[in-house]
Amino acid sequence: MVKKQDLKSKENSAITYKIDGFPMHQEELDAFRFLKNEGIQPPASAYVVYLTMMKQLQTESSKRGILKDYKLSFWAKNLNIPYSSLYYGYQFLRKYVFFSEKIMGGVEVLHFPNIEKLNNPESNRVKDGSFDLNYLTIPNYLLETNVLAELVRTSNSKTIELLFSLLNQFRAGLRQGKITNTSKTFDRNIKTLKSELNKKAKGVRSALNLLSPILDITYINKHMRGMQLWIEKVSFALNKNCFVENTANKDIHPILATMSKEFEYFLSRHSIAFKGLDLRNMVTAFRFEILENFKKIPQEKEFNFEYLKASKDYVSYTLHYLEKLWLEEGRPTIRVLGAYFRKVFRGGLNYWVYTNVPEELLYNIKFKQLTEKGLIDDFLKPLAA
Repeated sequence: MVKKQDLKSKENSAITYKIDGFPMHQEELDAFRFLKNEGIQPPASAYVVYLTMMKQLQTESSKRGILKDYKLSFWAKNLNIPYSSLYYGYQFLRKYVFFSEKIMGGVEVLHFPNIEKLNNPESNRVKDGSFDLNYLTIPNYLLETNVLAELVRTSNSKTIELLFSLLNQFRAGLRQGKITNTSKTFDRNIKTLKSELNKKAKGVRSALNLLSPILDITYINKHMRGMQLWIEKVSFALNKNCFVENTANKDIHPILATMSKEFEYFLSRHSIAFKGLDLRNMVTAFRFEILENFKKIPQEKEFNFEYLKASKDYVSYTLHYLEKLWLEEGRPTIRVLGAYFRKVFRGGLNYWVYTNVPEELLYNIKFKQLTEKGLIDDFLKPLAA
């Protein structure tokens, strides 16, 4: 019989997650909403530029709302958005005083008048004496996808407003990051989505498709009425890459601690500068791209497959491959370590699985997934000829 104390201990030792991202204050979103109410629709590019500014504030650790090193050209290249499009959004934000250009110490900076106030807990004290830091967390992973580029290309400001609304919903539902399941979902009626996007059902599906790299979207009660597709509700979950382990939790799985040391040794050996956050993001990439996928392969004794050993073997294979590649071609410029290794881990997994996992074992899991879900995970799909 399991004791309540044991259950509580097990619950406390579970690995928890939080959204890995940067803050965007609700009051700033309200400023955009005020313009809309005045009949001025902010363009998608203005929202995107503002997001990059908030990310840059985090990068520069600027609590005073002063940016010293913001370069629009960098973000245009990084997000694959034409510079002219972002410049239009930049001018919109400047016109409506979301920021101002100032000279400080002989250097031109960008000043955000509300940020210092909003970052001051005392200014957010409510009647009962507690603090209400009212912001939503924008996942860093959003800046690694093509979502923002597509929203600007299609001038889809209402869809980016929907994304903010959904992120607000996730923030409220995942308070303090105390979640053990990154597949937490929230539903919205299709009628509500039609109203928010001002589109018919087909237009809603097209808009949601633009968000699919950042959101896992499931249509609920989908059926045909004559020649029309009808959907009752839509379920949303944040893509697993939007999460990072909550480091306030000190009981970390031993293999994750081992991998952290392995990555630290690899980076140091190759003279790659890194911070603690970089290591945590690399470990998170390992957990979601490798460990969680290998857990799906049956641990059948006759095949002698063990997912922890396979996970470590794949990391060794990947790091050895990188060293060989860098020796031959030179090390590339790595802007974001976590994103770089997430891409590397994901890119080679399919090949490694098909050359190292017994064929019959692969057949068993693919058959199970097709039977239960009607599709198979990407890392199990046959290699291209």
